[in-house]
Amino acid sequence: MDVLIRIQNLTSFYGEKKILQDINLDIRKNRITSIIGPSGGGKTTLLMAMSGLASTIPGFSMTGAIHYDEKVFSHETIHELVGRMAVLFQQPFVFPLSIDKNMSFATRFEGQNKRAQRQITEDRLKEVNLWDEVKDDLKMKATKLSGGQQQRLCLARALTMNPQLLLLDEPCSSLDAQNAAIIEALLLRLKERYTIVFVTHNLAQAKRISDDVIFLDDGQIKEAFRYIDGYSVSQIPIA
Repeated sequence: MDVLIRIQNLTSFYGEKKILQDINLDIRKNRITSIIGPSGGGKTTLLMAMSGLASTIPGFSMTGAIHYDEKVFSHETIHELVGRMAVLFQQPFVFPLSIDKNMSFATRFEGQNKRAQRQITEDRLKEVNLWDEVKDDLKMKATKLSGGQQQRLCLARALTMNPQLLLLDEPCSSLDAQNAAIIEALLLRLKERYTIVFVTHNLAQAKRISDDVIFLDDGQIKEAFRYIDGYSVSQIPIA
């Protein structure tokens, strides 16, 4: 099994409150792993820990380890995970700038020339099926886009950094059914190039698009299933 990220014996706290308890989880490359469960169960905290962003929250602490890119990250080094993977949240966060400035925000700090920036912008907007909708309006403020378009723009912007791993925290929760279906189809295509972890409350959605489904409640993994074409084919052992 080709594993991109391995979580071992992860227990986390905010202050004295335990949020996650003894999480053991393998994330397979070029697969969609959905994390489901009730509100307050620890889904977002798990995502924040995997991205390293939890280290920016006052009072966060953890035991255990996260293995990623042949390195081991503990409480002392988890902050080094920040920026290594793309993270999308429930509400799309576009910068109050033009579409093209949103897209070149990261690449211009890497020293890419304008021609390279333009090509990256076009390539990534095509990758999320947004190019044809905005190619004649790249100077328009991104805040004028629809909610679904803004979410795809945020995804395209994240992809400009060529991440291996995409972490998505309920990216369809604020979208209507049509735009949610667009995002689902997009993720199924993107997993050919990227590894995706997808937090959702929607079990039907998880079954539609996932290869692995993790049920998290009260900070613990209660069940884990592997799916093919929406049908459970096996229960994944929980370490």
